This record gives sequence, structure tokens and C-alpha cells, in this order.
Amino acid sequence: MNLKIVKYKHYGCTMIGGKEDDTDFEDKFYMSFFKLTNGKTISLFHNITYKHDKIIHSDISCYYTQCYIFGEDFFNWWDKTMGDQDKGLGYPTNEEEELTIKFYKKNIESSREIKTDILLLK
Repeated sequence: MNLKIVKYKHYGCTMIGGKEDDTDFEDKFYMSFFKLTNGKTISLFHNITYKHDKIIHSDISCYYTQCYIFGEDFFNWWDKTMGDQDKGLGYPTNEEEELTIKFYKKNIESSREIKTDILLLK
């Protein structure tokens, strides 16, 4: 089977840390969710650290999620994951992770501040 992304939802910047504490650093956390043709749902977490408004660190992580409902309020999902509903799912395969990160970098990263609706792909 040729693995593809079926749909996705990007929430933009969901959390911020740092600058409120009068530091030179600010962390921004961006979240996206992807449904794959194999039935798996992947959560993508993009953490960017800024110093004086310049990016000094960027990290992207992918995880399986079974409790995410496309379109739900981000913090409803966040609360469910803090309640261990997604524990023990393992991690996405290399193929799943590469597909998801490549798609994110090509289609979302440059406009990461902008939230999207649920977007269905052909």
C-alpha cells in the first residue's frame, strides 16, 4: 500500500512559554493532526525556541493518538492525553514519520501561525 495523508488539521500556536517571565527567550508550540491511509492518526508537535525573535532551536516530534477527534478543541485532546488515553501506543514507523514531517514542512511550516479547518486530501 502506498501510504498517504487523507486529512489534516493544524491548530497553529497552541502554547507559549518564556517571554512572560521577562526573559530573552520564547518557546512556541505548534500542533497538527494527520489521518493516514493505514487508519493511523499522527499528532505532530513542533517546538520552536526564539531568542530576541530569532529562531535558535526547532524540533518536530510525531506520536500516535487514538483519542483525537478531528476538529475538537485542542485542549480537550490535550486533557485526554494527560489522562493516559494515548499511553502505550508506541511510536510511528519511520515511513509514517517521514511522510508526516515532509508534508508539514512543505504545506504548513511557512504559515504555521495560521490555523486551518479540517482539510481533506485526494
